[in-house]
Amino acid sequence: MSMRIQTTIIFALAAFLMITSTPPTKAGQQPYAGQQNRPVKALSEQVIEGLKTGGGLGMAKTAELNRYPGPLHILELADKINLTDQQRNTVEALYRQMKAEAIPKGIKLIAAEVALEKLFSQGTVTLKNLKETVSKIARLKGELRVVHLKYHLKSKPLLTDQQLKMYTNLRGYSNGAHKKHEHGSH
Repeated sequence: MSMRIQTTIIFALAAFLMITSTPPTKAGQQPYAGQQNRPVKALSEQVIEGLKTGGGLGMAKTAELNRYPGPLHILELADKINLTDQQRNTVEALYRQMKAEAIPKGIKLIAAEVALEKLFSQGTVTLKNLKETVSKIARLKGELRVVHLKYHLKSKPLLTDQQLKMYTNLRGYSNGAHKKHEHGSH
């Protein structure tokens, strides 16, 4: 069986399982019920808190899962991956820099979401101010994501190959997928 046919079968099976394992929404059941009381409807309290504190909120998952660890998780595993004092100091400095960049951007993003919320809640939304506000939100989200990804990019070279391997194992990512790239084949 060709690889293409196998891939098609796998995708079809995955789609079938998603469709058959997802319970249908019952009449009267509303997925947003209760969220109408949020101060910013589009953001949960956890997301707001993460934005205010410089949390990653999954923005650097692409880096993390492709062997570009972030400063916070490196520090969390510092003893287990045998960071030197110099490495620890450098990673701590990167973490502080990341927070210093991420927090103001997160606060600006919250403010932009509040502005969008007001346009709708006050009934002053127009196509023009909608486009402007949503564009601003998208730009801020992009800038914030770049901040988090940038610090993953800066952190990786600080680790030895052995430390990176230990980190990958400890984080539960050691399924062997990265070995393809280490040997130069795709």
